[in-house]
Amino acid sequence: MLSRNVLIVDDDSMVIDVFKKGFNKAGYTVRRATSAEEALAIAVFAAHHAESGAEAIRVAANHSGDSDSTASLAGQLYGA
Repeated sequence: MLSRNVLIVDDDSMVIDVFKKGFNKAGYTVRRATSAEEALAIAVFAAHHAESGAEAIRVAANHSGDSDSTASLAGQLYGA
């Protein structure tokens, strides 16, 4: 079974908390980033250190965020 994960990026922790409650009730694991820069940094790190597009996506998705969005960014940066 695939895990259901979401990354919420916002500089307002109250906004993150509201969305987190809703996603948790829907069965998602929620990770947070307080800026787009933080989410992008994870993706850049994953793409830079990976030996393949699949590895970049896997590393970004599992790097303290389990994030589909960050994994998508990493894949795009890698060229996958």
